[in-house]
Amino acid sequence: MRSITSFSRQAASLVALATITTLLAASCAKGETDPRDDKSPFGLGDGETDETGEGAGPTNGACSEGQFECGSGECIADQYACDVKPHCVDASDEFPNNPACTEPTCEAEQFMCTSGECIPASYACDTYVDCADSSDESTALCGAQPLCDETQWQCASGECIPLSYYCDTYVDCADSSDEAC
Repeated sequence: MRSITSFSRQAASLVALATITTLLAASCAKGETDPRDDKSPFGLGDGETDETGEGAGPTNGACSEGQFECGSGECIADQYACDVKPHCVDASDEFPNNPACTEPTCEAEQFMCTSGECIPASYACDTYVDCADSSDESTALCGAQPLCDETQWQCASGECIPLSYYCDTYVDCADSSDEAC
């Protein structure tokens, strides 16, 4: 029975890999960029790409249709302008630098991160960083963070992590202080 289950898992893994490879090939055939080739200085993740291409720099008005020209000259896909995450080196694709963007707002039960993201209000000052810029756990907002218990290590940014996470080669603190060993 064990070998049949193992074979089924291997077969499922191979099917998933073939599907991913097919989808990636189809995307590249349509001219979409492979997210693994992203050379963005902004460290975009989750399959995002700034669509500037390798070695993209100032274009001086040479952006293609469907692209936004940054004040600093590079081109990004239109979809990334006004999305609350700066993709241009000079942040000219976002409010307040881009007059086409509206000022970000959040619902009454939400907290607005300094970067413009909205998170549930209950996530602010809960010792877990939820904003990309860590503003939901800032000392200015939350005051001094509570001391960690004896089974935890306190990051310089204030949150507590299990002692076993300290110097384990994985960044767990918002400020990476757990890996400054």
